[in-house]
Amino acid sequence: MTAAGNVGYGLTVAGRPKVEVNQRVKEMLELAKLKARDSADTVFQKINITEVLFSAVKRFEIVAKTKDIRIDFEPETEAFYIMGNEKQVDILFSTLLENAIDYSPFNSVISVIIKKIGTSQLYAGIKDQGIGIAEKNIDKIFNEFFRSNNAVEFHNNGTGLGLSIAKEIAAIHNTTIQVESELGKGSCFSIIFQLMQDAGKNPE
Repeated sequence: MTAAGNVGYGLTVAGRPKVEVNQRVKEMLELAKLKARDSADTVFQKINITEVLFSAVKRFEIVAKTKDIRIDFEPETEAFYIMGNEKQVDILFSTLLENAIDYSPFNSVISVIIKKIGTSQLYAGIKDQGIGIAEKNIDKIFNEFFRSNNAVEFHNNGTGLGLSIAKEIAAIHNTTIQVESELGKGSCFSIIFQLMQDAGKNPE
C-alpha cells in the first residue's frame, strides 16, 4: 500500500472511499454490459410496470424518510403491461428515484406519476423540488461521468454513471428519458413506454 493509501482506513490510493470506488467499478461494468446489449438484458417478458414502480417507490421511501422527504405516489388501480426486462426497468426507476432523493433538500416532496396516454402509451414521471439543472447542462447529464458543479456541491458521492445507465436501459426498451428542469426549483424525469395491446388485462 502506498503512503497515500495509509491516510485513513478504507481509503484508496486516490483518497476516495473504497465503497465509492467499488460502486463506480460496478456501474462501469453494468454500463458496458448494457451497451453490448448482453443477451440477459434483452430478454423481454410481459411485466406489470405499475407493480415494478410501486415496489421501487416502497424501497426508496425508507431512504427518503432519512431526509424527511415525502414521496407522493397514487398508482392507478388498473394494471399496465409492457414487454420489457423487469430487472432493468427496476434499475431505471431506482436510479431516477435515488437521484431525486440525493438532490432534493430536507422536508421536500417527490411526486411519482404514472398514467395512460391515449390507448397505446404509458407515461411514468418522477418530479422533485431539488437543486435543478442549468439549461446548458441538460444535454450533458446523460454523458458518462458528467456531474454539474451544483450537483457536486450538493451531493459529492455520485459516480456520474447512473443516468448513463438509465439512458441505455430506456434505449433497450425503445424509448428515451425526457427532462424538464429549472435551476433551484427542481426537475422532472419522464419516460413513455409502449403498452401491450392487452394492457390493463390480467395475464392468463
